[in-house]
Amino acid sequence: MRPLLQISPLLLAVVLGVRCAPLRPQAERTLTLWHSYNNEETRVFNSILADYQQRNPHIRIVAERVPFEGLLPKLITAAIAHKTPDIARVDLGHIARLAWGKAIIPLDRFGAEESLNSLQPIAAEIARVHVPGKNQAEIYAIPDQLTTVALYYN
Repeated sequence: MRPLLQISPLLLAVVLGVRCAPLRPQAERTLTLWHSYNNEETRVFNSILADYQQRNPHIRIVAERVPFEGLLPKLITAAIAHKTPDIARVDLGHIARLAWGKAIIPLDRFGAEESLNSLQPIAAEIARVHVPGKNQAEIYAIPDQLTTVALYYN
């Protein structure tokens, strides 16, 4: 099974160098990216992708918006069929399940630790998953947002 490389837009920006100078000319490459952003997030994300692709014309990113409720089943089915996207923006609640099922790979070897150092400590902690059979937790995600749950009472 080809593991899915799960990356958030933040890591995508770091790995692909959205804010860096264009890379040296290289062979053309197409990357497939699945996400479940809402309308406003999709507009912003598409703007970031357009900027990146303008700076790096040798890399083409094909972004596919998948309904939130359908992303996890689609990823699991794709992993079984060995047809995963190159990159996926996945809800944090799905990361442990995908890691335990070996559908995604740890990001430690891609410099994820450095990316986490720029985040708040709680964001860095939730990116780590302890998979049975491994001695320590590994980084499987770079959070691009946090959800705050609050209780109000009168």
